[in-house]
Order: sequence, then C-alpha cells, then structure tokens
Amino acid sequence: MKTNQNPFLHFLFSRPVGVLMAMLGILVLSLVAFSKLPVSLLPSLDVPELVIQLDYRGHSPEEIEQTILRPIRENVLTLNGLKRTESEARSQIGQVRLYFEFGTDMTLAYIDANEKLDRLLGSLPKELPRPRIIKINTADIPILHLQIVPKKQENQNNLLATSELVEKVIKKQLEAVEGISLVDANGLKEKQISISTNLRKLQSLGLSETDLITTIKSANQTLSSISVKEGQYRYFVKIATILEDKKDLENLPIRLNINSDATKNKQKGTVVLLKDIAKIELEEPTPQGFHLFNQKEAFVLTLHKQSQAQIQELTPKIDQTLEDLKQNFPELEFITTQNQTTLLNLAIDNLKNSLLIGGICVFLVLFIFMGNWRVPLIIGISLPVSLIYGFGLFYVFDVSINVISLSGMALGLGMLIDNSIIVLENIEQFRNRNFEMKEAAILGVQEVIAPLVSSVLTTLSVFVPLIFLNGLSGALFYDQAISAGAVLFTSLVVAFLMLPHLYLILNRKKSSMTTLDLLRGEKNKETKIYKFLLSLYQKIFLFLENHKKIFLSFSLFLIILPVFLFYQLDIEGAPKINKTDCSLLINWNEPIDATENKIRCKRLLETFSNQITFSESDIGQKKYFLQNDNSTQIQANLYLFFDNQNQKETTQNQIAEWIFKTYPATIFDFLPAPDAFSQLFISEEPSIELRIRTTTQNQILEYAIFDSIYNQINFETNNTAQKGKGTSRETLVLLEINTEKAALYGFSQQDILQKLTYELGEFAVTDLTSFGQIVPIRFKKGNKTVEEIINESSLKVNNVESNTDFAENSSQTINQIPLRLFIDFKKSNSYNTLTADELGIYQSVFWEDINNIQPTKQQQIKNDILTYLPNIQTNFKGTYFSNQENLTQFIFILSISIGLLYFILVAQFESFWQPLLVLFTLPLGISGSLLLLIFSQTSLNTMAIIGIIVMLGIMVNDAILKIDTINKLKKEMSLYDAVHEAGKLRLKPILMTSITTILAVIPILFSEGLGADLQKPLVWAVVGGLSVGTITALFFIPMAYFEIAKYQKNE
Repeated sequence: MKTNQNPFLHFLFSRPVGVLMAMLGILVLSLVAFSKLPVSLLPSLDVPELVIQLDYRGHSPEEIEQTILRPIRENVLTLNGLKRTESEARSQIGQVRLYFEFGTDMTLAYIDANEKLDRLLGSLPKELPRPRIIKINTADIPILHLQIVPKKQENQNNLLATSELVEKVIKKQLEAVEGISLVDANGLKEKQISISTNLRKLQSLGLSETDLITTIKSANQTLSSISVKEGQYRYFVKIATILEDKKDLENLPIRLNINSDATKNKQKGTVVLLKDIAKIELEEPTPQGFHLFNQKEAFVLTLHKQSQAQIQELTPKIDQTLEDLKQNFPELEFITTQNQTTLLNLAIDNLKNSLLIGGICVFLVLFIFMGNWRVPLIIGISLPVSLIYGFGLFYVFDVSINVISLSGMALGLGMLIDNSIIVLENIEQFRNRNFEMKEAAILGVQEVIAPLVSSVLTTLSVFVPLIFLNGLSGALFYDQAISAGAVLFTSLVVAFLMLPHLYLILNRKKSSMTTLDLLRGEKNKETKIYKFLLSLYQKIFLFLENHKKIFLSFSLFLIILPVFLFYQLDIEGAPKINKTDCSLLINWNEPIDATENKIRCKRLLETFSNQITFSESDIGQKKYFLQNDNSTQIQANLYLFFDNQNQKETTQNQIAEWIFKTYPATIFDFLPAPDAFSQLFISEEPSIELRIRTTTQNQILEYAIFDSIYNQINFETNNTAQKGKGTSRETLVLLEINTEKAALYGFSQQDILQKLTYELGEFAVTDLTSFGQIVPIRFKKGNKTVEEIINESSLKVNNVESNTDFAENSSQTINQIPLRLFIDFKKSNSYNTLTADELGIYQSVFWEDINNIQPTKQQQIKNDILTYLPNIQTNFKGTYFSNQENLTQFIFILSISIGLLYFILVAQFESFWQPLLVLFTLPLGISGSLLLLIFSQTSLNTMAIIGIIVMLGIMVNDAILKIDTINKLKKEMSLYDAVHEAGKLRLKPILMTSITTILAVIPILFSEGLGADLQKPLVWAVVGGLSVGTITALFFIPMAYFEIAKYQKNE
C-alpha cells in the first residue's frame, strides 16, 4: 500500500541495529551517571536560616537585649529574602535567628549579614567580642554519634586520662578517614591547676592572695620580641624560668615582705615555697556540662561527612576504623548511635523493595490483561530502560535520588505504561489493515507522535507552575518537576524508538494475517479476565445510562465536595513520621549547677530505664563546635530511643507527668530527633502563639500583669495554654556597694569589685603553656554562700585613719577591714530569657492544638485583653497561619495551572467546551484523594499535595485520550456508537494504567521507616484519586460528552 511515511522515521526503522546500539550506548552512559548520583533522604536544600550568637560576660538579659540584640535586629531588616527575626537574650549570652524565604541564596545572605554586622560593630559596646554568624546546613547534622564509655569509672583521674586519649588520639584517627570533614566532640574533660589557701595562715605571714597572684603572674611572663646584637649576629632573648608544669608552680618562692611589712615575730626577707603555704592540685575544674550514655559518664564524637562524599563508600571505612579502635583500646566501649547512614539505607532499601514488588505486580497485571508474554516483556524492558535514562538526566540537572524525585517518577512510570500501550495498539491497528511489519511500525508511531507529545505537555502543565510556590513546597516541587519531566521525556523516546524495534524483533516470524491482536484483538483472543471486565463494564455503563440523571447529579456533588472536605482535614507542613526516638529538651528553671542537673537527669533516666532502650544526654553547657546553641547549666538535651512508636508515646506521657510532679517549675518539650527531615520540615514555632507586649516599645511586661493575662486565657481555653520560653524567671543576688564609705577607708569601687571577683567562684590567674597544651591556674574557693563570703572576707589596708568609727571602736592595730562594711545585698526575681521580634520584647502563650483556640476565640481573647488592659498590644503567630497562607497560595497557583491546561486543550481539540470536561474531572479526583486521606487519618501536608498532583497528571491524560478517541470515532459512526466504542477501546489502557500505578505504590503502605512514612500521604492521595479518576474516565466523561454534544446538536 502506498503511504505517506515520515522520512526521518523511515531512516531510523531502516537501521534497527544502529538505533538499538545508539540507545544501548546512551544506556551505558546513564548507568555510569547513575552510579555517581548522590543518594539522600531529601533534596539538597539550603536551610533558610542564619543564627547570630554572642557572648557578653557579666551582663544581664535586659542589657544584652537593649544594647546589642535590638540594634542587630533593626540593622538586618533590609536583608534580601528575610521573612522574620527572632531573638533571645539570657544572662551573658544572646542570639538572633534570621528566617528567610525558601529559595534565597543563603551564601549571599551570609555574606550580606556579615557586612551589616561589621558596619554595626562601631555602635556596639567596645568590650563585646564580635558576634558569630552561623549558616545552618543539613550537612551540619552528623552522620553518626560515637559513644566512648570507659569501662572503669570509679576514678576521676581515669576519666581525665581517657578524655585526653579521646581528644588527641581517637579523634585524630577518625578525622583521617577519607570523606570525613569534621569530628566534633562533647563531654571532654578539662584540666586546671587549682590553688587553695588558708586565709588566716596568709594573714599571719603578712601575705594576701593578691600577693600570691602578683608573684605567679610575674613568674609566668615572657619577653616580647627582644633581641641583642653581638658582633655581626643578632640573638632573640627568651626567659628560661617560665612556669611549665605543676612542679614549677609548687617550687615558686614567695617573699614574706612583698608589698607589706612582716609581722614582728618574722624576719624580713624570709622566703617560703608556694606549696608550703597553699595546696596545689591538678584536677578538673568545676564542670559546666556532662555527657551521659545510659546513665554513665561518657564522651561523644560526632562524625560529619564531606559534602561530595558518598555515604555508601564512606560507611565501610568508618566501620573498619571502629574495629581497629576496639582492638587497640579494649578498656573502652565504642557504641554508634543516631546513625543517619543506617536510617537512610533502610529508607531507600524499603522504597526499592516496594518498587520491586510493585514492578512484579505490574508485570502480572500486564500478563493477565494481554494473555501473552510479548507485550509484558516489551513494557518490562522499557520500564527500567526509561528509569535509567531518567537517572542520566538527573545527573545532568544535578538532582539526587531522594524521596521527592522518586515520587516524581511515579507519574512518569504511569505515563510510560500508557504511552507504551498506545504505541503498540496503534501498530497493531495498521497490521490488521494488511500493512507490512516495518510499514505498520512507522505509520503506527507517526500517527501518535503529536497526541502523545501533546498529552505529555498538558500533563506537565498541571504541576510545573507549582515550582513557583513560595516556601518548602516550591523547593520540593522543583525536584519533582525535574524527575517527572525527565521520565516523561525518556518515556517518549523509548515509546517512539525502542518499543517498535523490540516489537519488530519479537514478531519478525509472524505474517501480517496471523498476528495475534495483542491489544485490541478479536473477542476470542482476549483473556477471560479481560472479557469478564469488559462485560462488567458494559453492564455498569448500561445501568448508569438508564439512571443518567442520578449519576451525573452525584458526579456534580463530588465536583463541589472538595470545598467542604478541605475543612475536615488537619493542614500541616510536614507529614507525621512514626519514629522510635525523640529529643527531650529540659530547662529546670531553677538556679542549679551542672552537677545537680546531672543528678536530676540520672534520676529521670533510672525511673524509666525499663521503657527506654538507650539514651544519650548532653547536660549543661555543650562544647560542640557546630552545635553551639548557647545552652546553660540549667538545661539538658536527652536523646531517647524506644523499641516502638507506641512505647515511645506512652513513655513520653509518663515522663511528662513525672516532671510535673517532681520538678513543677521545669519547662520541657519533646522534639523529633535531629535529622535532615526535621531540619527542613519541622519548625520550632508552635501551632499558634499569642504574643503579649506593652504599647511602649522595648518595655518589659510586669510579672503580675502577665500572670493575670495567662490565668484568664488559660481559663477561657480549658487549661490548654502553655507559657512561652520568654516567661521563665530566675532569682538574682543584687550587690550594692557603698562607695562613700569605701572612699573613707581609701578603697575604690574597683578594689571592691576585684576582691569580689577573687572570692566568688574560681579566679583565673594565668595559663601554663607547654607543647601546645594550655592549663589554667585558678584560685579555688570553698562552697560558701554569698552571705558567708561577704561576712568572712576582708580588705587589706596599709593606712587607716584613727578618726574613723571602726578604728575608734577597735583596741588593736587595724590592717584588715571586713568586706561587709561596704556591701549590701538582696535577692530579686527577673526574666531569665527575653524574647523579641521585629516589634520588640514580648512574652507569649501558645497552644499545640488549633482546636483549642479557633479564630473566633482568638478575636475574643484579644478583645478581652484590650478591654481591661488598653496599654497592652497582642498579636497571633504560628505555623497555623503559615499553613493557611501556603494552602491559599497553592490553590491560586493550581488555578493558574488549570487555566494554562485549558488553553492548551482548546488549541488541541479546537473546541471550547470539550476541555471543560477534562477540567471537571480534576475536582472528582481531588475528592477521591481527600476522602481517602480522611479515612486513613492523614493530614493535608506537602507530600499529600504532591500525591494529588501526581494523580491529576495521570487523570488528565486518561481524560484527554478518551475524548480524543470519541472525536475520531464519531467521524465514522453515530455519536452514540462512538461513545460506546471509545469506551471499549480505552477500557484496557485506562484500567491497566490505573491498576499498575496503584499496585506500584501500594506496597509502600505496608513498609516501615522514614522513607515509607514520608511517602504514605502521597500513596493515599494517589490511590484515592485514581480510584475515583478511573470511574470518571470510564463513565462520567462519555456520558457528559454525549449529553453536551446532543444538546449542541439540538441547538
């Protein structure tokens, strides 16, 4: 037969070996690219957050807020992409968190923030060290924690020695592993030389602690860049008598008449050694923090990988190094915890297994529908080939293999199956018209190129605009759009080139008259299952046709149903993940030290030791390099691991009750354990928060006013309100110096402050430096109260006026004046944390469940506060509002996508009403997705929305091809016959596409792990939408088409 063949296709099909070899070559390159693709749980995204941290020793939260944090907040407001700022001021420390929009270039933001800070430094206190700006990155999360536990913990010196071993040997060995960028540490012990003196003994010798300090500092001084010339040579001078170790300090000579007269019974010029008048010890300083593993003191090393390192290659190297360490140091236990590589491998392996099971199900469905092995084999070959080609494009576009990109492939695979069936069906149609095998292949492909390309473009038009969403959703949709686009593109290439060639090879021995009709075929060639489904379809169609009004009315009801279903779903940013671990953040909210903090934490862990599988605790101040979160001695971070999710939830409730009962002042919170998922998805912001402040800017709200507001709000919301972190308080000791009386005795305020510095805590004298090791020398004081120190301490004087009151009442020569004469002290309460945002300082009340404070209740609370406290300003914040905003934006951009889809379909169908039929199928599919989300008790979150988009892409394709088939058939037969015949022709492709797609993802619902939990909302949305969408394409489209076309004809 004479035909008009495309010359390019004719050229390609004339050289099947060359085409297949070319595709094989591209396949090999794609496999190489696939081997180099990074595997991660989530896309590589910049965390849109910067943290500015500062230390300002000796200053209160109020001073830090007013003099430092407020100017910083005001100065950074012009940063590009900045969304909001939050700051916290605590005693001696402060931080400002800068939150940016997703998509902001955080490298540039980091540079800009540093420049603004540099320009501001001149306006900040001169003694303030430069604040640190930290760029938050998912790479900062360690790939594992290595717990190092000494088997013998009885001796404190053993812990000191082990700490030195960990820092200087073990840490260095791990840093040498190729692919490790940093090994961070916590729990390491420091060393100091402490000097304890007897005040009476010193006074009897005519000495003071100031004399000892002066002598030690003088003995530890070095000459700075001094050189002498001798002839033609010049030599640098170095003091050889510098203190180097504890022994040098013990043998340091002290002259008794330094800066004072010796007592009458002592001879002037007498020299004693420091060890004779003071106790000198090498010990650990007063601990500021601890690390525990299962209630035992331990050391933890956190391993961070280089950004380009492959986890699969790095893990064996780490394992080998750990085996070597265990053999070399048998006195230590080495345990790995929070192993992100294990979690990642488990998540990816579960997804791979699910896809494998899904692939087997797809093959079985194809075999059942086709009744022979050729078509399933052809499609079975094309599926992995398209996937590998897609991974090659991943490499080109720098997309990793992650949960989001794999979800994009679900859409691509569904389209690939559909495209493959359409191409093979069309080739068979030409075969049945007595065309030669090669000619039928060329014409079959040539005829479907335009509609399939158009179908892919319309599918992409549904969700590609969604990459312009703000926030995390838009960033995630980018990876999905790239992955789906890659698979759709490769599926077209495979469908147009590989499938026909494979078809020719598998059918080259068959004549055109005896070829089995694999897709359409005669009735006696179809499988029994398909015959049954075809018969069932015709009966259902006939039944619905006889009750057309009821069916179409019900369909219209489903079209408007999503508007109501949206209000029945919880709206969240992230899906709920069933994790068996958590972090417990504790603020005891009492003035305790790190040792007492450790005792309380051990008591908590011992109480629940039977329920907790293992735990690790960072208590007090942390010393991580990358995780410096300005923690204090009254805080603790406990990582708890459980056997299962139910035990975790039960134990969390029991721990909460125990803390409320045992330490009622404590502020605590359970948070997800740190990983890439929680850093991207989970916000520290509560669901809804009421911020309360005075109308006078930067004025702190009084305690009594806040307490009355909180009590009223808590009563109105059924005791569900919780206090924010800016409401905790602490007790301070206020010292007042009587400068007038001090001046009368010849003392300045600086003299008294210096004496207090000596007496309160441990006073640092100087540092011993030897071979790069720095050991501080400190005067050690006993554990006395402030009142005892002031009452027992005295100031040394050389001349006392005889006319002073104190001298007149004394019967002996006075050279020591009690410190209590010049100091008064009292205790007071203040906020230990001041929180502030762009509007200034605020105190807050928050709720975790939005149902406890609906919008009407929010307005009522604001009105009540303004009624009896008009000088109070309030505003609501929280993730509830951002989620609502994201949903509104999603609906708006989806509307734009639908409008774009309509324009494309109008151009394709040359009709204004036919595209409306396609658009009416979209809310039907959304109804199915939302109904199944409600049934499965799943929230409407980012992953569920991605699933809805995947489902809509497949639904659109089925609807378009169904209408296109009716349009072609009605040129050859009546409208009624065309509608019925199109239903028969498209039944198999629609059922196969839907069933294979559903079966490909259903196994994920029965999988466990982080990856599966992330994908489950997507799966529910796809399964629910496609179930309704299949019914829509089979019944609603033809009936609605028939009614509208008949109405137009009558008109």
